[in-house]
Amino acid sequence: TLPSLFPEAIRVWRVPGALPRTWVVGAARVADERGAFESLASSSFDPAHEVVLAEGLPRSAPDPFAGTSRILRATADRVTLEVDASAPGYVVLADAFDPGWRATVDGQPKLVHRANVAFRAVAVAEGRHVVEMVYRPGAVFEGLTLSAAALLLALGVAVAGARRERRAPQRS
Repeated sequence: TLPSLFPEAIRVWRVPGALPRTWVVGAARVADERGAFESLASSSFDPAHEVVLAEGLPRSAPDPFAGTSRILRATADRVTLEVDASAPGYVVLADAFDPGWRATVDGQPKLVHRANVAFRAVAVAEGRHVVEMVYRPGAVFEGLTLSAAALLLALGVAVAGARRERRAPQRS
């Protein structure tokens, strides 16, 4: 409990055993949305060692599996992670999934998976890697394309109108 400027004190809660913002797992389950919720609620599911993906192939983790991940840089539209995995696995980022996220692993494009219903995951090979996720929603590029097309059309109409006025005979 912390003091506050308001009549009520501020209560801060601690969640014991909470996972960090990013971690690495060796195993994956694949399930549709309903199946994903059921998997997450299952007593056999351990989010520290396994991820539930919306698509892809299931994978069991080799024994033993170890992995680390840390955030090198994070902005609103870009996250850079340093990942080390003892075998192929997935780096999970507890940030919201959106189809506009793009990823690279060591500069090579990779698919960003919907993980645990709401998060993001990227497949990584054994070893140390730099994973970069960049947010580039398709609607922004569609909007820019339509705006550029409208601008070109307006410019064409203006130029055509100016040419017509120059060619029109003068009346007195």
